[in-house]
Amino acid sequence: MEQYIQYLASGLVGIRASDGKFLWRETIAVNPSRLHCSAPIFHDRCVFATSNYEHGGVLVQLLTQADVIKAEKVYFTKNMKSRHGGFFLLDGHIYGTDKAFRPCLDFLTGKVAWRDHSVGKGAVVYADGHVYLRSEAGPVDLVEATLEDYREKGRLNHPYRSDKPAWAYPVVTGGRLYLRDQDILLCCHVREGDAP
Repeated sequence: MEQYIQYLASGLVGIRASDGKFLWRETIAVNPSRLHCSAPIFHDRCVFATSNYEHGGVLVQLLTQADVIKAEKVYFTKNMKSRHGGFFLLDGHIYGTDKAFRPCLDFLTGKVAWRDHSVGKGAVVYADGHVYLRSEAGPVDLVEATLEDYREKGRLNHPYRSDKPAWAYPVVTGGRLYLRDQDILLCCHVREGDAP
């Protein structure tokens, strides 16, 4: 059954795509009177969602009996508290940003593979075997996507910075990295041999 899954103020919910019927709700994910900016991850009948402001993340498994879907908690963790920068799933692990560092968690257990302060909280994207971590203060770290440890491959100190937090996600496409900061758009060549 196809469904839409979203993280609302009232918790994680599933809505049937065909007719909008409410299917399930998980309230352990509720972070009262706070924003839930990051989209949840769905994989192998499990959903992970997280919120910052000292809350944390939850993984629920979706169980189906007849036409009824139930969300059962697998774990709750304080080791991933993403505010607005998102997270992604790669090789069974969640990469994302927390309040002041960047953790890597096992998706099914919540166990921390590694963590590092890096450039602090911000937004993450994955491209070409690497994580691009864009700090809200501006700097961008290029990190190898590995489960062993934090391996920084390079850092870009964003030129032409405004004095406001940079919350826009970095975009990587066609060998170029795009960074938006208020009314500025910066384009950097990030693939060898692509520079003009």
